[in-house]
Amino acid sequence: MKKFILLSVTTLFTFTIFLSSQLVLSTDVVASDFRPKVSGAPSRRVGGGTRGINEMIPFLVTLAPENTGETTNAQPTLYWYVSRIINKPFKFTITKSNPVEDSDFDPLLEVDIKKLASGIQSVSLAEHNISLQPDVEYDWSIAIVMDTKRRSNDITATGTIKLVESADKETWYDNFASLSSSLANTPDNKDLIQQREVLIKQVGLDKYVLNK
Repeated sequence: MKKFILLSVTTLFTFTIFLSSQLVLSTDVVASDFRPKVSGAPSRRVGGGTRGINEMIPFLVTLAPENTGETTNAQPTLYWYVSRIINKPFKFTITKSNPVEDSDFDPLLEVDIKKLASGIQSVSLAEHNISLQPDVEYDWSIAIVMDTKRRSNDITATGTIKLVESADKETWYDNFASLSSSLANTPDNKDLIQQREVLIKQVGLDKYVLNK
C-alpha cells in the first residue's frame, strides 16, 4: 500500500513538472508572436507596441528585412509603420552596430519627428546631411517616448542596414525607397501599391502593415 501511494505521488509530481514546462513554452510563443520569422540568421528586426492587447498603445515596426539589409545609397530614406498616433514624442536614431572607438558610440543621427501621421512614415538621411560608411553595419530605430524621465518605457522598433558599393540586383531597401518615392507623387497608382505590398510580404510584415 505504501509503495502504491509513493508511486502515485511521484507520478503526480512528474506530471506537474511536465504541465508547467508546457505552460512556459506556450507563454514564450505568445510573447514573441509579433516578430515574424524567416529562414536564415537570427532576427535583427524588432517591433514595438502591441496589437489587440491594449488599443491605446500603437503598434510600431521598422520596414526592413528581418536580418541586416543592404543599400547602395549612402544617404538612404528609411521607413517605418505606426498603427496610430498618440500625443507623445517620436524619435529617430541611427548608430553603428559594432562600435570600436569611443566616438562610434555616439548616434550618427538622433532627431525628433516633427510631422506625425499614422501609416508608413520615413526619415531621409540626405535631408540631414548624413552618410553611411561602406561595409559598416548600422542599427536604426524609431521610438515613441512614453515618459521623458523613464526612457526604458519607450516603445521602440529597430532595423539594421549596411552600405555596399554594388549589388547583383536592387536591394530590398533601395527597391522599397524607390517605390515609396514614386507613390508619393502618384499615391493612387495601383501597380506601384501592389509592388510595394509584395516587398512588405517578402519580409513577413504583411499581417501587421497591410491587414488594417
